Amino acid sequence: GILTWGLTTVVGYLVFATAWYLMVRRYPGKAPWRRNVSLVADLTIMTVWFQMGGGEVATYYPIFLWVIIGNGIRFGEKYLLRGIVVGAAGFASVLVVNPYWHANLEVGLGLLLGVLVLPIFYQGALRRLRLMNDLKVELAKSRLAEKAKDRFLATMSHELRTPLNGVLGMAESLRASDLDRDQRTQLDIMSRSVEALLHTISDILDYSGLAGDEVDLTTQEFDLRAVVSDVECLLRTPAEERGLDLELDYPEGQEQFFKGDSARIRQVVFHVTANAVKFTEKGGVRLAVRTYRKGESHRVRLTVEDTGIGIPADRLEAVLKGFQQVDNSTTRKNDGVGLGLGLTKRLVDLMGGDLEVKSRVGKGTTVTVTLTLEEGTAPAPVRNETGGSLRSYGITGLVVEDNKFNQAVLVRLLKMIGIDSEVAANGAEALEKLERGAFDIIFMDVRMPVMNGYDATLHIRQREAGENHIPIIAVTADVTRNVEQQCRKVGMDAFLDKPVTVNKLVAAIEGVGAACSPREGAPV
Repeated sequence: GILTWGLTTVVGYLVFATAWYLMVRRYPGKAPWRRNVSLVADLTIMTVWFQMGGGEVATYYPIFLWVIIGNGIRFGEKYLLRGIVVGAAGFASVLVVNPYWHANLEVGLGLLLGVLVLPIFYQGALRRLRLMNDLKVELAKSRLAEKAKDRFLATMSHELRTPLNGVLGMAESLRASDLDRDQRTQLDIMSRSVEALLHTISDILDYSGLAGDEVDLTTQEFDLRAVVSDVECLLRTPAEERGLDLELDYPEGQEQFFKGDSARIRQVVFHVTANAVKFTEKGGVRLAVRTYRKGESHRVRLTVEDTGIGIPADRLEAVLKGFQQVDNSTTRKNDGVGLGLGLTKRLVDLMGGDLEVKSRVGKGTTVTVTLTLEEGTAPAPVRNETGGSLRSYGITGLVVEDNKFNQAVLVRLLKMIGIDSEVAANGAEALEKLERGAFDIIFMDVRMPVMNGYDATLHIRQREAGENHIPIIAVTADVTRNVEQQCRKVGMDAFLDKPVTVNKLVAAIEGVGAACSPREGAPV
């Protein structure tokens, strides 16, 4: 009867399964037809089993679902859908033929709905899980790529800035020598070329840092009139060489003292104005500054107008993205990597400001930057009781630097501003020199053999134990944010990026000048 037929079915399926297994072992490899046959065979035997039984076979319902879902997991959605179709057809036939399930049609229809819905729901959940895992993998790869990028930028910054430090430093030193007009002209050309390369390197590092949210803003009191005047002074010579008029319009009586990141604001003004000079062949460039009180803060509007080539409307969006110029062809007249407006836009966005560009091809361009800044206070007049010369401080410096060229440059620049110095080739040697004598200020490189600048600074601060604090100025070619943060963390007082110039050196020394009094035992 039914029992005999059932046993025959089971035995027949076991024989089929064994033969199937042996065939797969004999002929391994992917074979879609075998997957389809196996799927149909598994669901057919389950259907037969349901056809033969009554309510007790409902306990095998999970196996029915397991066959469908299992094929979907192993072979993909295509086989899942095929399993749903075959399984639903088989289970529907059970509801029609089997007396028990026909009598309990409501329960059977619920189970049939489960055959249709549950595998799809499970597959959707599995798909989301796989997507999350893929996202985690991609995120991990992205983090590794970000770390690799940081290492690359740090290395490139160091390797490029180190030789530039030697060239620019010696150029500064030569400027104080007795040179004839031709020699001075050649020196100016060399200095400008190095500074142009340095600006390009800095722009690329800044642009990359902004793209990765790695640029922090600082807030300090500053004189906006001095900032824009400095930019105008820097660009006056390039403008005159192109036969252009460069006008600064900052009316007397306008607010000029604010709180903000003066370095970034200077960078914005410089890039917009330098771009205007670069892309203007005749006429002039006008830099206008207007300030408007808005509650307790001020709206500062910086407008740069030029009579240059203009920007076509279809190129404006691309130019603001960076690494783009109005003309990217190989025959373009103007050099550069096309970072000016792209970098400016990112800096302005970072400061919460607005940048607006209006342009007419052949007529010129107007770039307006609007920033909201807190009102600052005018600095109190500083009376220099020592006569205004750093030499009168009578201080002695220790230069900790492994590169002999950079040693020579820094010692020479310090000599020019009246500071005698000794040299240590690494952090360990610096500690030995500090044991033998006292120094009033230390200029510390970061990357050095034997002992780096971080470890040397930590040792120095531990020895001080809060007393006799020696100002330590980091002097490094690595200008990435992580390095500056680490320098501050270990106890360095200021951060000076290479190439070092007299002006940057003086600013750094005066920034920690309150601590620079002659130390007992220091060689004078």
